[in-house]
Amino acid sequence: MAPVVSETLLPTTVEDAVAQAVSGHPSLRAAADNIRSLESDLRAAGAPFLPRVTFDVTGTRNNNDGGAVGPGGDVTAMVTMTYNLFRGGADKAQVEGAKALLAEGKLRLDEQRRTIEQSVRVAFNAFTQAKQRLPQLEDAAKGTAQNREAFQGKFDLGQQTLIDRLTVEDQYFQANGAYTAAKFAVLIGHYQVLASLGRLRTAF
Repeated sequence: MAPVVSETLLPTTVEDAVAQAVSGHPSLRAAADNIRSLESDLRAAGAPFLPRVTFDVTGTRNNNDGGAVGPGGDVTAMVTMTYNLFRGGADKAQVEGAKALLAEGKLRLDEQRRTIEQSVRVAFNAFTQAKQRLPQLEDAAKGTAQNREAFQGKFDLGQQTLIDRLTVEDQYFQANGAYTAAKFAVLIGHYQVLASLGRLRTAF
């Protein structure tokens, strides 16, 4: 059997589970990082439409130059502004392309978030239902075990027929089979919840 993880790793309600998945799912974090990268690309694509300003300072120092006695020199400062007026529409096309990629990235993020939310709700509800059924099936298994033990004595005394014995054994087998299946359903449901939260690899 696979190792059992502690149920304390799971959220207590489905809404808590959804909130944890939205805030911490690895695929959503990666998609959010991609959005930030696309936003940066869009800002870079729009940069050519902004004026470019440069400030240059040059200077010279000399001594006894040109017949003058003593130190001398000069300083020149120049401010230059350049503006991209037209480049055949290439810059505009680059901006529009960056906008389209950003919009597509946001749509994919929203779709991925909805898919993860739905997956979390389905997995958490299935896990909760499996846990709720477990005590009832456990009681049924214990009841059939006690009935089987009590019936054995009657059968040995000849008070019950072989058909009755087979019926009791079948009830015992069915009840224990259902209880065992329910335990595995809880275990599998637990793993499915962790997987929907994006925490399956870090749960052990």
